[in-house]
Amino acid sequence: MPCADPSDRAAGCGAIQYTTLSLQAGKAIRKSESVQFIAYATLESRSKSQDVVRLGVGLIATIAALVLGLLIAAAKSSFDTQSSQIKQFTADLILLDDLLGQHGPETTPIRARMRSAVAPLADRIWREKSASTKGTFEINAKSEALLLEIQVLSPRNDVQRSLQARAVQISTSLARTRLLLFVGIG
Repeated sequence: MPCADPSDRAAGCGAIQYTTLSLQAGKAIRKSESVQFIAYATLESRSKSQDVVRLGVGLIATIAALVLGLLIAAAKSSFDTQSSQIKQFTADLILLDDLLGQHGPETTPIRARMRSAVAPLADRIWREKSASTKGTFEINAKSEALLLEIQVLSPRNDVQRSLQARAVQISTSLARTRLLLFVGIG
């Protein structure tokens, strides 16, 4: 409110005017500060929401990576187990053939049948692996006949007796490995 009399100015009318302007400016500043605070709070709230979303996405990505890693580790473990069993099976076949060769010429027909059975056996292992349905394990009649022929060999001395015992043990190991391959594939 302006002073009507110039002499009032000297008495403090200017101070009243200044105080009034200051109060109005203070209100405007406070309104401006309130608007700034609300804007800042909104931005900060938005920033916090973005941080929460980022943390959530990061957590989901970490869990997905962990699950994928476990899945790959399980597949690798299964592959390594089957690979080891196939290597063991192959080594046992070679050792059995060698033992039968050391036993003498009477094992030549057994060795020939064993060698001819290897390719169909490998095909059967891979066929079972690709089959989508689970079935029961069927014992191959040729395999049983070979095991029986090894068991009925007539050793003539202690060396042949020892070779026959080892051959029976290895053929039993072959049967066990074959069954483990079937179970591991199914």
